[in-house]
Amino acid sequence: MEGGGDPLGALAAARAHAFEHCRWEACALAARLATPAGLRQAAKHALDEAPPETELALFVDQLEELFRVLGADAKARFIDCLAAAAALSRVRILATLRADFVPELSAEPRLAALYNQSNYLLTAPLRPARMRMVIEPAQGA
Repeated sequence: MEGGGDPLGALAAARAHAFEHCRWEACALAARLATPAGLRQAAKHALDEAPPETELALFVDQLEELFRVLGADAKARFIDCLAAAAALSRVRILATLRADFVPELSAEPRLAALYNQSNYLLTAPLRPARMRMVIEPAQGA
């Protein structure tokens, strides 16, 4: 999760250009994304002119920041918005979370329910893969 204390504002700033056709600037988009109804409206608008099989992916990196950075009110609003997005049939949420924060996630019933719908545990890469992760980018530099 990036954006410090305002992850939805950071999302709006990063994606405002995608909504230029409806004249939503970053601040207007941030206000929409800050409520479940506004997020649903923005997602619907983003998908309106797309083919029916198109889905919107919402990626939340470092979800553990929800528990480390945000205050109780901001955390509740973010969870409300995440749950609203997850309820949309054409929206997929992909999130990363450090394993040591699973207890905090499980203490939030709505997040635990979302997590239990579908999760994929990544195991540590084996040594050959770790070597490629270091060597191949270095060779390309």
